[in-house]
Amino acid sequence: MSAGTHTIVGRGAELRLVEEFLDAAGSGPAGLLLEGEVGIGKTALWQRAVAAAGSRSYRVLTCRPAAAEAQLAYAALGDLLEAVPEAALAELPGPQRRALEVALLRAEPGERQPLPRAVALGLLGVLRALARGGPVLVAADDVQCLDHPTASALAFAVRRLEDERVGLLLAWRLEGAAAVPLDLERALPEGRLRRARIEGLNLEELDRLLGARLGAPLPRRTLNRLHRTSGGNPFFALEIGRAVLQRGEEGGLADDLPVPASLQELVGDRLARLAGPAREAVGVAAALSRPTVALVEAAGGGAEALAAAVAAGIVELDGERVRFAHPLLASLAHARLPAEEQRRLHARLAGVLDDPEERGRHLALAADRPDAAVAAALDEAARRARARFAPDAAAELWEQARRLSPAGDREQARCRGIEAAERHFEAGEVERARALLEEIVAESPPGRERAYALARLGWVRAHRESFGAGAEVFAAALAEHADDAALRVEVELGLAWCTHATASIPAAEAHA
Repeated sequence: MSAGTHTIVGRGAELRLVEEFLDAAGSGPAGLLLEGEVGIGKTALWQRAVAAAGSRSYRVLTCRPAAAEAQLAYAALGDLLEAVPEAALAELPGPQRRALEVALLRAEPGERQPLPRAVALGLLGVLRALARGGPVLVAADDVQCLDHPTASALAFAVRRLEDERVGLLLAWRLEGAAAVPLDLERALPEGRLRRARIEGLNLEELDRLLGARLGAPLPRRTLNRLHRTSGGNPFFALEIGRAVLQRGEEGGLADDLPVPASLQELVGDRLARLAGPAREAVGVAAALSRPTVALVEAAGGGAEALAAAVAAGIVELDGERVRFAHPLLASLAHARLPAEEQRRLHARLAGVLDDPEERGRHLALAADRPDAAVAAALDEAARRARARFAPDAAAELWEQARRLSPAGDREQARCRGIEAAERHFEAGEVERARALLEEIVAESPPGRERAYALARLGWVRAHRESFGAGAEVFAAALAEHADDAALRVEVELGLAWCTHATASIPAAEAHA
């Protein structure tokens, strides 16, 4: 049974807020933020709101990212725009449409890389085109798992909405005092953002939920203890309730509920009860960023095994997509595999995946020692990520390529490290870029290689620290006497740029 078919227990105030939000979105930009802890019921409300918008004939764009997808550039944007009609894209200016198609893997990257701004403008143009035909709902579940390029494009588009009938429905895991996602508090007009903090169910509501979902009543005394132990969290309560019923009548009367030291251990018990083939299918699904029935079966999880995992309530099927009933189940299903078995699984997945970026990630996870072929595959994946203007994804892939470069290919490893540092810098991870470049400078032999690394470090330190720090590093690069005219030009340019601020225009002029 899909999570979307379950009856919602309680939540009267939240459901009224959903209706008010949809009313507001029918007249202009509006937002609704569903926030709370893991398992509190955000997704059920989110699904109800999506269904209600569909019943009002809203154009609904949805995505449900998972933590494993956070490094897959524009994965969530692809989900949001999957069913958008061609006519909406046809209205875009050529550069925006081209950038959007490249980002969504609908067109091959050209020699010139489009700017991320072009993707964001393309998204804004699509939303405006759709809104002319009626209200639009952009709905993202687990928004804390959005990949960074998608989040940036969405935030850019939302800030530029004026009177378009576009509603933003976001469900997110509230942890500490994190900032509101997509900067919605400032992006939307005053009074157009509603926030619903989802709290635990009361005792009567929890009793109704357990009766409906577990099919058997619990003794009142056990129910009281379960409510206190779970804090009214529906997911926690259901997990404990299942354990109570599996222990039998005695368990229902015992003083101590059958709750292990942590909920993860309890979830682990559920996974352990799966038969071998079903457990394998779950492990395959957990290792995939975007599991589908076809991929799980191709990687060794047969149809019957997957059906058994669905029957056990571990995973749910949403069309061809395989979704875990809760992220904790996916995390633990993978973590419980021995390291060697994890590596074999990732190697198997790399053999069935076509996307170079995701295939590269699995190759890296499968490797336990340097491997030139794997490093080369990661190079290809990183270049593709860079061509899709996803610097954070490219940086991670190049770091993995550096780690897996054979000992006899240190120059190539350093080049990969410098590529990673430049992409980190481009993505705003300046401290990581600096640390990586300092490692490379320290291990580089004198001459051109060290000068090349120092030149990159000079730009980083000039931006991060001061012109004086940058000038010091550029001067060190110049002292390497690298026999490379292009590199010399770059170093002199860096010195001119820093020296004009630390010394004088005439001093900079000498380098210029």
